[in-house]
Amino acid sequence: MREAYTPYTKLVTLSNTNATEVTLTDSSGVAIECNYVQVAAAVSSVDGYFFVTPEIPSAKGYANQPTALGITDNATSAAVGVVANRETGVAVLSLAPSDKTSKIKISQSESTSTKYAITYGNVRLTNNLADSKLSRGN
Repeated sequence: MREAYTPYTKLVTLSNTNATEVTLTDSSGVAIECNYVQVAAAVSSVDGYFFVTPEIPSAKGYANQPTALGITDNATSAAVGVVANRETGVAVLSLAPSDKTSKIKISQSESTSTKYAITYGNVRLTNNLADSKLSRGN
């Protein structure tokens, strides 16, 4: 099976280490639940890392999620989400259909202003049998 994906993109600027909530919307501004989210620093020349976490109602302990600074030691590293290098990293959330999210939180380890590119949408499997019939003119 092939995968089909229609991406949406947002740019968000963070200037401190607080968690920033981002609502994932379609082009008309309506919140949409997504199973795929990718976050990367669009402009950054600063060392450090960022942390992306989905808002999933079924994820136990989501309300107690730490920020990027809160996951720096072994005692608090069990957090739902993805950590990536701020200068070169990409954080990818590939969620189960039951865990789709319309909001994510991003935090960073340094207070330097950084612009992040967020690409999101729904990855779905296509029907190869139907595709092959179309390509043969059936």
